[in-house]
Amino acid sequence: MRASFQPGDPLAQPGVSILAATHDVAPTIPADDAAYARPRRAPWAGDAILVALFAFIQLGYSYWLSVAGLTTVLVMIRLRRQLFAGLRTRFWALLLPLPMLLSVLSETGTDQTQDLLRVLREALMAILMILVLAGATLRPIRINRKRFVQVMTVLAGGLFLLTILQVYALRSRSYLGFPREMFAFGQGTIPGELDLYYSNIRAAGTFSEPSYFAFILLSIMMIAAARFDYDRKGVLLAAMVLVTGILSQAASFVLFAALIGVVFLVRTLRGGARVAALVIIPVAATFLLILGSGSGTLGRVQAGTSATGDSSIFARIVGPLLILPDYLMEHPFGAPISTLPDVLQPYAAPTGVEPEQYLMNGMFNLFFEYGFFGLVLLIVLLWRRDVVINLYIACCMLFNGAFLAIDKLAVICLVVAASVAIRKPDVRMLRDRRAEPGVASEPPPTVGGGTGRLAGGARPVQIGR
Repeated sequence: MRASFQPGDPLAQPGVSILAATHDVAPTIPADDAAYARPRRAPWAGDAILVALFAFIQLGYSYWLSVAGLTTVLVMIRLRRQLFAGLRTRFWALLLPLPMLLSVLSETGTDQTQDLLRVLREALMAILMILVLAGATLRPIRINRKRFVQVMTVLAGGLFLLTILQVYALRSRSYLGFPREMFAFGQGTIPGELDLYYSNIRAAGTFSEPSYFAFILLSIMMIAAARFDYDRKGVLLAAMVLVTGILSQAASFVLFAALIGVVFLVRTLRGGARVAALVIIPVAATFLLILGSGSGTLGRVQAGTSATGDSSIFARIVGPLLILPDYLMEHPFGAPISTLPDVLQPYAAPTGVEPEQYLMNGMFNLFFEYGFFGLVLLIVLLWRRDVVINLYIACCMLFNGAFLAIDKLAVICLVVAASVAIRKPDVRMLRDRRAEPGVASEPPPTVGGGTGRLAGGARPVQIGR
């Protein structure tokens, strides 16, 4: 018996026929609806290009004419829907430049053009980051999980092999990396000939310094964690990244990766697996510290608590934390970046550390430049329920260099958006697809005299949803 259709029913179309009683004949789907009837493969070639650019993100002619500038533009195009989705709920972020300008307006008697341009640039970076990170949760991107993780694995594998070569090259007092002239920023950290002989130079991959290398490694680790959360895969990627970080003696990476890993596993695992993780993690952490002590990682962590020890860790974390309370009491609105070394000189003098070295931490720079409003920026950037993503962003702030910069914006936005999309179930993607104009407004097709049932009591067959 053939189903009867009323005029106007969606299935009353040429080429669509259903044997209602037996379902022996499958419906013929019109070409226009075929795209909705089967899941679409998410594109991955564009994402592969973006991930590949991470390895060269510090190269270029100038700050804007660089790989970082190109990557940022491409990432914003890739996440444009997330950007507008975040704007609908975080429109107040457009007002951020007003309080950020107080640090410049509170200082008089100097040429403030460069300081003003820097504040406006960082305000733009803050606005884009807040909107994209909010939109990435509200509307996850469509992503090919398998391909994206594979591309990250290729990137991690290349950096791993390069790190091994750099370790052997540094033992023979040779530098294996891009020349100083190819970097758009960070040129001051490229080792010279005397540094190779008299300083403890560490492997930095394709980047200008180990701290930036650690930032990229931690970002790759976030993708591995997201894949593990989804289907318990990605262990090889995580192990490769961890070994690379230890070989580069990146103490910040080891500490931050261990912190995020503990929180992630405790939150993800259940029952006996969680108990096993709580037993295994301390043992593994002890082993990694012993392994790291041979390459200097453990010694750098221990020496970083003293101004006479590891100057990098002390200047980036311990020192700024000690002087911050007194600084905020005297400079509640912060100070322009051009005058910060002179402003910090009285606070840094007792520790014997140059004031410029206190500006190597992105999180503390928010307080030094914008005063108490830096705390507002910190809260806004970390205002989300996902504790793992919050820890990742907070750790990225602690790496060397400015946090509100084009390179950090591109990497963090893409990694967070991909991490959310990998961990979320596919039904979120389908729901967002249905919400697009022209899809959700269409009524679901039914058969059987317009009553929503087939003859003989069979369930309706819906086409195109």
